[in-house]
Amino acid sequence: SGINAEYGQAAQYTSFQNVTNPYEADIDGITFLGTSGQNIRNIQQYTGHTDSTEIGEMTLRCRHIAPTCPDTLGCYPYIEEDPFILRDCPHVYFMGNQKKFSAKMVTGDQGQKTLVVSVPKFSVSHQVVLVNLKDMSCFPVSVATLIGDGKMEHAPPVEEEMEEDDEEGELPDVNVTPDDDIEE
Repeated sequence: SGINAEYGQAAQYTSFQNVTNPYEADIDGITFLGTSGQNIRNIQQYTGHTDSTEIGEMTLRCRHIAPTCPDTLGCYPYIEEDPFILRDCPHVYFMGNQKKFSAKMVTGDQGQKTLVVSVPKFSVSHQVVLVNLKDMSCFPVSVATLIGDGKMEHAPPVEEEMEEDDEEGELPDVNVTPDDDIEE
């Protein structure tokens, strides 16, 4: 009953997967790295930075997705190795539970590209974010949900931000690259 209380009716589907935070997955040769967003919110809390996509880019460039762990962000204390250090550069790095959708393509000093995506909190925005694996474009999709009394509730208007990174910086090396024939 614990998993049903946390995830509601979603847990009854065989396609439901309860995964770790952070989570890394490979989909058709594209590496996704995602967090539930606590790492970003914790940095916002202790710095003057507010843009979650910019903070995601900073954690990517410094090769550490949770630099405040375990000092101000709780986690299991790791003695031998820090699991939050990035050894390889993901193609998509997303942070969930953010205030709004935004995305930015970041280019590293060796030409590697990572799509950094802030995914809005679903319970507030009723939005999911779709990523096109061929051209790495992404956009939010608003969905209607049923509220407690069985009435249909529609998502608020989509707030979109998608920008291209102009500056070069250091990103971890990419082991796998998306289709080389993609035009930018």
